Amino acid sequence: MSNSFSERRDADAVLVQCILAAFPLNAEIISPDVYDEATWAELVKRARYHGISLLLYAALEKKEWCDVPSFVRVGLLDLYRSSALASATAYYELNALIPLLNASNIPLIVLKGAAVAKWLYPVSALRPFADLDFLIPQTHVEKMSALLQAQGYVSGNELARGFRAAYYSEMAFHKNATPRTAVDLHWNLFVPLYYRRRMSLDWFWQHTQAFSFGAQPARILDATAQFIHLAVHASLNHQNAPRLIWLYDLALLLTHKANELDWDAAIAYTHSAQLAYSVHAMLRQTIETWHLEFPPERLAAFRPTNLHWRERLVFRITGAASNQARVVTDALGAATWRDTFAYAARHLFPDAAYMQTHYRFHNRLLLPYYYSRRLVASVWKLLGSLWSASRNKRGVF
Repeated sequence: MSNSFSERRDADAVLVQCILAAFPLNAEIISPDVYDEATWAELVKRARYHGISLLLYAALEKKEWCDVPSFVRVGLLDLYRSSALASATAYYELNALIPLLNASNIPLIVLKGAAVAKWLYPVSALRPFADLDFLIPQTHVEKMSALLQAQGYVSGNELARGFRAAYYSEMAFHKNATPRTAVDLHWNLFVPLYYRRRMSLDWFWQHTQAFSFGAQPARILDATAQFIHLAVHASLNHQNAPRLIWLYDLALLLTHKANELDWDAAIAYTHSAQLAYSVHAMLRQTIETWHLEFPPERLAAFRPTNLHWRERLVFRITGAASNQARVVTDALGAATWRDTFAYAARHLFPDAAYMQTHYRFHNRLLLPYYYSRRLVASVWKLLGSLWSASRNKRGVF
């Protein structure tokens, strides 16, 4: 099996078959055929890319590894063990952080992998995740940063002082000491500024539920908000090729939590926040990929109507395979023209400290060279991204 686009897509379809044959959702899937070693090697490679190697391991183990080469079993077992250790370490750190946050009166919602692994999956080790993702109010970011730094976490440099708080939605922290963990701190759920300015984050804070991570209680998004967040995150934050693990998260939610989901509220919010384009695209792709039975009239209810040309353009740029042009839509989505120019200028000409760290040089006399290099590279990437967006047909009705 080669690496052409069509054969990669065929491999992905086989992976879905393997998993659904062992763990059916709501459709009967025939077990896949017997494959040679080269094909199995490609399947394992694709499974790792899509984040479903642990699901593949569990599926093949359930089928008692019939006609599966031994190197596949050994490789997947190693991945399973390392992922189980990583998730156990992350949950240990989570249980250490939650009491500190509660004591500091910092409202918190646990997001993404750490939340869905325990909430949706029968065994949390089947859902790999690398970071702990937290949503907090932006007014608590400074307090939360100080708390994490007191626990040995450090954050990366920003383009300019105050730039992250003014224009971004998150910041990353990592701990160099054991246990090595990372925290992504969010004060908004989505990266693209265009969408952040058109959605009510309060709606998500009103759609949470209590959930226990071991001994420590916390809050996660409820089924309705989780559905929208997972769909939009896969669509907007990860370009035009969502990994199968993100679609599987959605498939599990649609299969096992559908009775908890307020469909009317979800439909109303996605249209009011101009997210219907993204949600409809990911919902349709999830249904098709994981062979779900889903009411056609409900899918149609998410389909955007009277779509403005600006939203269509932003979605094309954001969802393109190369999405560097998103800086243009983010700049145009700023509150004022002054903010627009400041946003663009800081991307092209960050602070000197950022430049020296990012490009790894010490002599400040080299700054003009690296600024020029950054400018040329940015223009080149922008042109390439615009070309990619012009060819992006995903989700176009």
